[in-house]
Amino acid sequence: MIYARSRRGRLGILVTEKRRTPPFTEQKFYQYLCAFGDKCGLQVYVFSPGHIHWASGNVTGYAYSHLTKRWNKSLFPLPDLIYDRCFFSNKKDYLTYRLQFHMLRRRRSIRFLGHGLKGKWQVNELLSQDPQITPYLPHTEKLINSATIKDWFEKYGELFLKPLGGSQGRNVVYIRKQLDNPIRYYVKGRDANNQLFERNFTHFQSLNKWLRAFMNERAYVIQQYLELTTDSGEPFDIRSFIQKDRKGCWQLIGYAVRKGQPGSLTSNLHGGGIAEPLETFLYLHFSEKATLILNIIQSISMQIAKTLEQYHGPLVELGIDLGIDQDGQLWLLEVNSKPGRTVFQQIGNQSARRLAVRNPIYYARYLWDRQLGG
Repeated sequence: MIYARSRRGRLGILVTEKRRTPPFTEQKFYQYLCAFGDKCGLQVYVFSPGHIHWASGNVTGYAYSHLTKRWNKSLFPLPDLIYDRCFFSNKKDYLTYRLQFHMLRRRRSIRFLGHGLKGKWQVNELLSQDPQITPYLPHTEKLINSATIKDWFEKYGELFLKPLGGSQGRNVVYIRKQLDNPIRYYVKGRDANNQLFERNFTHFQSLNKWLRAFMNERAYVIQQYLELTTDSGEPFDIRSFIQKDRKGCWQLIGYAVRKGQPGSLTSNLHGGGIAEPLETFLYLHFSEKATLILNIIQSISMQIAKTLEQYHGPLVELGIDLGIDQDGQLWLLEVNSKPGRTVFQQIGNQSARRLAVRNPIYYARYLWDRQLGG
């Protein structure tokens, strides 16, 4: 094994380990970060919390060589900076790495570019403190028990369930109570494999039993259902992408619309959705309101970033998902602190795509120069 040393700033990309070679996803993205980091005077490598050697102050990780076109496994010193790209599919995975995370955060010589947001409920609670954002928040509650669901049926007749730590549209459920139908409860959702399903239940007891099995002890929020579809029935949402730049300031990189198939519950790209440019979509579907909606998207994206950082702590980038109902009202659906960036490639926005992959390096260099005395 090669021992790699460098007097340059060291940026470690922190990942969850997978059963593959090399043992992580997003390889093309990290290849680019390794190459661009080298141009910006940073040594970049990928490592997992499970491969930290605290006694020696080293980590076993991977760096990409553009000469050999290969990932090379090496021993590196602990990084100066960490770009957190860990994704946990369940609580067990998180608990496996929790101690290592705490130890990294307590180490004064290491700076995280940003700390990942917690679940949807915690994000909703933080944003609810800002009166500029609350008009865009749909009514949301933490799901406690079946009584919470019964109360919602009494008030609204329908509801939407989201897992607290879910992502990419998986394990979401829409339920509608049908008053004049022998089949009293209609259910539509996406399973753990992001496959669309439908169910019908005659009695609340059978619905509740099925829900408990489906949730599988995952924590959920219950949310006001919003009709976020085009006139032709295509579900859609808007991804706004914002990052810290080379000056340490928030920069709105771009936005895109994600559309699903008619009848689909979500528009997420992992669930079969497609992306298209936002401006064209807005002028086609919201005509005279398009400019106003676009201005609100720009301003609310910046406000969300500033508010979350004020109450949560350091952040490096955010994927902000927004919806527009058929009256033209904008709604905040979700905020992701570890967003993907494939939408810009799909819509052909090369400028935004380039910035989206370069800014983590620019910001890391900013921190190294200004805050760590590199």
